Amino acid sequence: MLIELYGLHGRGVATACKILADACASSNFHVQAMVKEDDEGYKSAFIKFDNVLADKTFQGPDFIIFMDDIDIKSKSLKEKSIVVHNSKQRIENALYKKKKIKSHYVDAFSISLKPNIVMLGALSKLCSKISATSVKAVLKNYKISAQDFEEGYRGVK
Repeated sequence: MLIELYGLHGRGVATACKILADACASSNFHVQAMVKEDDEGYKSAFIKFDNVLADKTFQGPDFIIFMDDIDIKSKSLKEKSIVVHNSKQRIENALYKKKKIKSHYVDAFSISLKPNIVMLGALSKLCSKISATSVKAVLKNYKISAQDFEEGYRGVK
């Protein structure tokens, strides 16, 4: 399973990556994670986890989470991937239809100034391999309230 988190610098992409990687590791998955920043002020974080990590590449995410109301990297999605947008409405485009990509959304900015935690809640609801209980335990360890996580979990459409 490969997840990409994508957003503007300062939106908590790196923090969300660490939380998610820790939650997956606590669920006994093998985990690889990496964060990179581009020249335009965007950050990408990749979290790969599974029972065995045979492939060491970070290509073709199963999920991509947009922390901001942007959609510039969807070309990297493989068929039948799932995207989650921080948006007031569902984002649809021709590429999504062509690749049979499922599009979901949650208006994270109306819930919190920390969209990363809200978006982790949405991801946890949509990805059965990510335990909400494990994520909440990691949030507690980081002294971060789970309220935004729960709002994202309930609010994703």
